[in-house]
Amino acid sequence: MSSTNCNNCVSNFNVGCFGHCSIVTTGLLADQSGIHTVVYYHLGAKQTVEITIASISDPINIPASFFNEIGDKFFYIIQPDGSNYSHNYLTVDYECFRVRMELEF
Repeated sequence: MSSTNCNNCVSNFNVGCFGHCSIVTTGLLADQSGIHTVVYYHLGAKQTVEITIASISDPINIPASFFNEIGDKFFYIIQPDGSNYSHNYLTVDYECFRVRMELEF
């Protein structure tokens, strides 16, 4: 992964594979309530979408239409306080995430 694709992250956490018409249910749980900004790069251009999280520990779900292309997408999440969302898995902290989008018929 190029560092320009995901906020200079070296590794990323795979949140799964979803149809292009589905909600991306990441399995990630919010550390903060409020408006979170999901960021990814498409053809070198920064794309963002805001999602509202009502309560701490609510799931972070992303509209699939945000990822406007089929394939692997790398993204990060900015929390309401301006910090990057981090997910700890097997003692590794991840701030970048990967989702695979596929055609859905």
